[in-house]
Amino acid sequence: MSRSLGPWNMGCRLMLVVWLLISSCSSSSQVAKDILPTISGPSEDEETRISREFRREARKQLKFVTNPEVERYIDRVGQRILSAMGPQPFDYRFFVIQDDQLNAFAVPGGSIFFFTGLIEKARTTSEVAGVLGHEITHVKGHHMARQSGPDAISLLSLLGAVLLARSGSGAAAAGTIGQAIAATRQIAYSRQLEMEADTLGVRYMAAAGYDPKGSIGFLKTLDQERALNPIDVPAYMMTHPITQERIANTELVIRSLGTTEIKVEKPDLLKKIQIIIRIERRDSDAVLAEYDKLVRQNPEDGESLHLLGFAQHLSGQLAQAK
Repeated sequence: MSRSLGPWNMGCRLMLVVWLLISSCSSSSQVAKDILPTISGPSEDEETRISREFRREARKQLKFVTNPEVERYIDRVGQRILSAMGPQPFDYRFFVIQDDQLNAFAVPGGSIFFFTGLIEKARTTSEVAGVLGHEITHVKGHHMARQSGPDAISLLSLLGAVLLARSGSGAAAAGTIGQAIAATRQIAYSRQLEMEADTLGVRYMAAAGYDPKGSIGFLKTLDQERALNPIDVPAYMMTHPITQERIANTELVIRSLGTTEIKVEKPDLLKKIQIIIRIERRDSDAVLAEYDKLVRQNPEDGESLHLLGFAQHLSGQLAQAK
C-alpha cells in the first residue's frame, strides 16, 4: 500500500476489508452455507476456508513482500517449528507484510502474517521463532475462534479489525481513526489464551532447536518500545497484551525445560534478511554506511565483511562487493 495515503483513507480502505469479508460470506444463503461455520463453532475445514478468504482480501489491501529469500526465511523457521510438533490439521502458510509496525498475527486455518517492522527489530532468529511459535499455538488451539464466539460473522469482523490495526496507533492518537484501535483492543487475547500460547510456543521452538530465551528477548524489546514511545504502542502489544505475569510465566517455562539442544546457524540469516528488507525500501545508503562503519571498527570481523559485501552486491556495487 502506498505510504502517500492519508491515515483516514487508509482506515477507510481497511474498513472495506471487514465489509468484504462479511458480505462475501453472507450475501446469500448458499455462500453462507459454503463459508460460514455453523452456530456450534467453526470446524477445521471451515477455518481453512475462512483463512483462504481472508488471504484473498488481504492481498488487495496489504503489500506482501515477494522477495524469495525473505519468503523462504520466514517459511523455513515456521516449518522447522511445525516439524517438531507432529502432524497438524492445517496447511500452514507464512507471509511477510511490508510495513514498519511491530506486528504479527495469526488467522484461523493456518495463515500467519509477519510485518517487516517486527523482523527488523528482532535481534536473532530465535526471537523470530519465539513469535512464530506463539502464533502457531494460537492457530493450533483455535484461539481466535474461542475468543470471538461461535459465529463466523464475529470471527471475520475480528479479522478485519486486525487489518484495521495497520493504520497505526500514532494516527489514532491524532484522533483520525481511534475507532480502529478500539476495535483492535477487542481482539486482545485473554490472559488464559496468551499463557497457553506462551507456554506451548516456547516448548515447540525449543524442540525445534531454537534458543527458548529468544521469546523473552522479544517480549523485552516490545516493552522497551512501549517505554520509549508511550503514545505509539506497538500494534503487537495491543492484540497480545504483555504483562509481568506473562514474562514471569515464560521464564518459568524456560527453566522447566532444563538443558536444550540449540542448533544455531552461523552467520544468523536474520541479518541478511534485514538487509534485503531495508534495501528494497530504498535505505541502501544507510545500510552501507552502517556496515562500513562496523568493518572499519573491526577489520577482522568476517561476519561484518560478509554482510557489507552482501549489501554492496544488492545495491549494485559489484566491484566493491567482490
